Amino acid sequence: MTKAKRLYVVDDDDEIRTLLKTYLEKHQFTVLTADSGETFLADFRAEQEVDLVILDIMLPGQDGFAVCRSLRTSIASTGYHADGKFG
Repeated sequence: MTKAKRLYVVDDDDEIRTLLKTYLEKHQFTVLTADSGETFLADFRAEQEVDLVILDIMLPGQDGFAVCRSLRTSIASTGYHADGKFG
């Protein structure tokens, strides 16, 4: 049996977050959510096992572009690869 893909939805709009989470879970994805870039980055650094991030660009605080840059830096510094392996 294959492991469900883990997706992260980052959006400050509750309705959009809920809509995406509900739809994706119906299609057998495991969905994590965050309402801000800062929350997502803290959770991502703790979890580190995410297959796809759906990221809103117009977030309060750090916008989506800044979050994406931080995420890329975090991934590069840990040696995390797209195939889920480190090194």
